[in-house]
Amino acid sequence: MKIIELNIYGYGQFNHINFTLNPHAFQVIYGKNEAGKSTIMSFIQSILFGFPAKIQNENRYEPKQVKTYGGALIVDTEQYGKVKIERLPGKAAGEVTLYFENGETGSREILDQMLSHFDKSMYKSIFSFDIHGIQQVSKVSADELGKFLLSSGLLGTDALLQTENHLLKKQELLYKPNGKKPEINAALSRLKTLYSDMLKAKEQIQPYEELMKEKEMIERQLMAKTESKSFLEAKSRRLAEIIDALPLWIEEESILSELTKINQAFPADGLKRMDEIEAKEEPLLSEKRSLVRLLEDHQQAIHQMSVNESILSNQAEIEHLRDTNSAYHAKKDQHQQYSLKYGALSRKISEEKERLFEKDLEDESVLSINTSITAKEEIREIVSDYQQLQQRKQLLDQQFERAKENLEESENRLTDYAKGLLGAEERKLLEEKVKQQEAMQQQVLDEKRAEDEYRSNEKKINEQSKTNQSKKNQMNIMKAAAAVLLILCSGWIIYEQQWLILPFLLGLIGLVFFFLFQNDNGEDAFLIHLRDKQEELKRQLEQSRGQGYTDTEELRGILWKDEQLRRSHELEQVTFAQNERAYHRTVSGFDEWEEDLYQLNRKAKKAYSDFRMSSEFSPLALPDLLQTLFQLQKDILECSQIETKLAELTSALSAYEKQLEGVCEKCGFDQKTDLNEGMRHLSAALQDSIEKQSRQLMTLEKIADAEHRLAKIEADLSLLSEKKKELFHLSNSADAEDFRKKAEEENNRRSLEQKLNWIQQQLQAKKHLLKDGKLDFLIDYKEEKLLCDKELKGAIEQESSMQRRLAELTAALQNIEGSGLYSELKQKYELEKGAVKQLAHKWAVLAAAKNMLNKTVEFNRSVRLPKVLEGAEHFFSIMTNHQYRKIFLPDSEQTLLVEKADGNRFAANELSQATAEQLYISLRLSLARHLSSDQGLPIIIDDGFVNFDFDRTKQVLSLLEEFSKQHQIIFFTCQEHLLPLFKEEQILDLKALDQAAKQVSIGQRLL
Repeated sequence: MKIIELNIYGYGQFNHINFTLNPHAFQVIYGKNEAGKSTIMSFIQSILFGFPAKIQNENRYEPKQVKTYGGALIVDTEQYGKVKIERLPGKAAGEVTLYFENGETGSREILDQMLSHFDKSMYKSIFSFDIHGIQQVSKVSADELGKFLLSSGLLGTDALLQTENHLLKKQELLYKPNGKKPEINAALSRLKTLYSDMLKAKEQIQPYEELMKEKEMIERQLMAKTESKSFLEAKSRRLAEIIDALPLWIEEESILSELTKINQAFPADGLKRMDEIEAKEEPLLSEKRSLVRLLEDHQQAIHQMSVNESILSNQAEIEHLRDTNSAYHAKKDQHQQYSLKYGALSRKISEEKERLFEKDLEDESVLSINTSITAKEEIREIVSDYQQLQQRKQLLDQQFERAKENLEESENRLTDYAKGLLGAEERKLLEEKVKQQEAMQQQVLDEKRAEDEYRSNEKKINEQSKTNQSKKNQMNIMKAAAAVLLILCSGWIIYEQQWLILPFLLGLIGLVFFFLFQNDNGEDAFLIHLRDKQEELKRQLEQSRGQGYTDTEELRGILWKDEQLRRSHELEQVTFAQNERAYHRTVSGFDEWEEDLYQLNRKAKKAYSDFRMSSEFSPLALPDLLQTLFQLQKDILECSQIETKLAELTSALSAYEKQLEGVCEKCGFDQKTDLNEGMRHLSAALQDSIEKQSRQLMTLEKIADAEHRLAKIEADLSLLSEKKKELFHLSNSADAEDFRKKAEEENNRRSLEQKLNWIQQQLQAKKHLLKDGKLDFLIDYKEEKLLCDKELKGAIEQESSMQRRLAELTAALQNIEGSGLYSELKQKYELEKGAVKQLAHKWAVLAAAKNMLNKTVEFNRSVRLPKVLEGAEHFFSIMTNHQYRKIFLPDSEQTLLVEKADGNRFAANELSQATAEQLYISLRLSLARHLSSDQGLPIIIDDGFVNFDFDRTKQVLSLLEEFSKQHQIIFFTCQEHLLPLFKEEQILDLKALDQAAKQVSIGQRLL
């Protein structure tokens, strides 16, 4: 079985999504953490085996975004083909339905058969493993590693090892041979102590032993008396039953005595058999008489019938003529239709020949004309070329008219441009005037600039004058201030008589006055420069105003227009040249067209010549003419076929008419002019002869049947007579009356036997009374019963007395036991004894379970495991690069041995961690192949090799690649570095599919 598609309606993070798997390859499902790998693996197991129950710890992966839960798997099987397995919520593990290719549906029973009746836990332990299973190898101790690998080879898991260890631990918790803490050991120790204490307490009570002995003696006597009472009660009941049944036994003896006296020679059911024989004999005699009369009537009827033998001798030929009569008329009608069609076709052919050909042609000549596909292609090519030439002609005419118009228009424009151009002298004179006007315009510009500069300079002179006046006022104020200061200083010196300072002060005053009066006398140099420049500008303006100028815009417009006309004239000259070339090309195109038309006409004439037709037709008529010629050929051929058919029909009609004439002569009929009338006479005569012959044969069959029935009746009568004689012989009877007398005696005997049978049935329930022999009817059984009842009454009184004494002794012992330590110790002893028995029973159950487990292991070791190891050797050799070649199973040990290529052998606990993991994988794969049916269930691996290095990973993947030829491998991984080891078509990227699904979803929402 191989999974080819997953349809997830709603499961975990997936909803309404499909995954297509490759069933013929090693399928890899790649995705990062949280991408949904575990969800898909759980989905596959849930669809195959059912959803987890809500009370289980296993995740159910119920969807959060949608309400739909479940989905379907499409699998490919050898037995059923492609099957859709759909599981939806329902009772327990969900409702599963199988849909087959033929439209039928199936239930869970067929699914269990497809899964080879594996349940989910068994499937996961054999066909599914992950990193946790491989890492379990490293967690097992060295002593237990061999058992672990052996258990994996048997069941796919360490369940056997865990179960064995679990049972052993439970046994050791209950009992150990030399232990003290186990429950049974501790309970036995307590029981031994209690028994010792109880014996010590018992020795302290003296009368207890005597009472105990008397109690035991009375119990023995009471038991014997009870047995004696039971015997007497049984004897009394037996005697009572004998007394009740004694009359029946006596009557039985009497009937047996009477039966011995009656003759038993009469046959069983003799009278009934005689009555049955006589009852059968009477209707047989009556039927015999009627059959004799019937035979006489049939013989007379046969003599009255007469049959025409000549008609019957020619029956087959007449029936053939009758059966083929309708075909004869159909052929006759067909002959007439063909004759009419032949005439019409002949006239049509003649008319077409006259229309198509110049002279009359024979049909063979017409048929010899080539109308094949090659000829049709040639005609189609001629017509196509002719149509193209016509289109070219129209195009050339249009191009010629267009080129002619363009050329004339261009020539007119050139003339117009030439008229509007200026002469060379006139243009030169205008250009000189423009230059003069431009010089004058430059002078105007210079004058404007001078005026502007004059006004600007005048403004600067005014500003500078104002500045100088302001400075002069400030200087006057300073002079006044200095004079006042000098006066004050001079007064102070004189007043203070500081004559030493006076020379210094006088010198300072002289310098100040010199500086002030020096600046006051000079005029500003910048102002002088401005006034000189102003005079110069004034002089220039006066000179420029004396000259005048003329406006040049009109002259420039004339020159610009002339320049534009010259450029347009040059461009038009180029356009004229182009139009002239186009005109010449069009003219040359007409020449080429005429040459092509000439060649095409030659081809058309040749085609008409091949068709033996007149060339007056247009080439465009060639396809219609060819079609007409082709139809003419078909009509000629059809006419020839009709002519042949007419000949065949004429021959068939003539043969039928001759055969009919011959049959009429044989049968003695005159040949009629009308064939239909003759055929009707023959048919009627044949039908009459057949009916007479049929009646004659039926009468003969009736005679034969009557004779057969008469012979059978005579045989039955003879048999009944023999049976009568046999009954007379068995009953020793001379005749029927004697036979009936003996029959009455037989009835009396039978009534006695019935009565005897009823008595024996009543006595059947009393058969146990005769086990000691036959009863003696002379004994008085009533007296015997009275004596037995008297003895039984005495035994009951003695038993009652013993029971009273036993009750007294029991009460006395209970008082003694309840008054001291002995009773308490005895109670504890009995309780402890019961507890030990329960613990011993538990230990025995565990021992039996362990024994059954060991027997199961030994059975699988001898039956299944050798085949598993044979496959594991091959896988282990591939994964270890053929370093190991053999795997052995020791007879007396629960472990495995492996042999290297050099012959050295190692136990499982001596292998390295990596080699032990490789051995574990080999055993798991071999077990999966061994337990698989012919279908082969898929192998699911969830990142089982993350701890392997690159070389070991390649070895495992190469093994799985080989394994995938018989089993589908679904490998889940999140390791991106492993992807280059697989082909692109083997990889299913969950992230890419998720993005594609989102894009589709967005597109659907946009739509």
